[in-house]
Amino acid sequence: TPPELEKINQLASALNQRPQLAIEISGAYDPTTDTPALQFITLRDTVIAKLGTSLSMDNKETMLADDIRGTLEDIFKEHFPETPLKTLKAAHTVPPADNPEGKPQLDELAYAADLRDRLLAAQSVGEQALKQLAEARAEAIKTTFLNNDNIDQTRITLAEPNEVTSEDGEWVTLELAVAP
Repeated sequence: TPPELEKINQLASALNQRPQLAIEISGAYDPTTDTPALQFITLRDTVIAKLGTSLSMDNKETMLADDIRGTLEDIFKEHFPETPLKTLKAAHTVPPADNPEGKPQLDELAYAADLRDRLLAAQSVGEQALKQLAEARAEAIKTTFLNNDNIDQTRITLAEPNEVTSEDGEWVTLELAVAP
């Protein structure tokens, strides 16, 4: 975020004024916060690969909900071959809201959400993936330091990643150490 970038800029200036100091960056990860995000990224990437296109925010093309739901169904069949899709569809078939006595219809949104939620839960995220995320965070901070004020890269070191607990359940805080 911009406030964090400003802190790095201030530290970079301080390092330039004190050539005897170095910074040690320890990447951090919180399994509770990071695992769902990594599960989402893994599923998203799988869907994109199956669709053969990009669903990035820059993409001006709109994917049809049917295409995405169909792709989720294909992935679901691969992950859960013992669970027929008709069973899931039956669980989300309800009478119309405006006519409780009417012919039951598939609640498309609830069905798609159930597919997504089951597939998200099935995405395996191990400790190694969490450590790689922590290392990538630390590397991004190191790169930001090195892009400022011509700091010698030998003055920025990376420490082993460590597990932390997010204070707010959204942000993972990394700590920097100053060493002589």
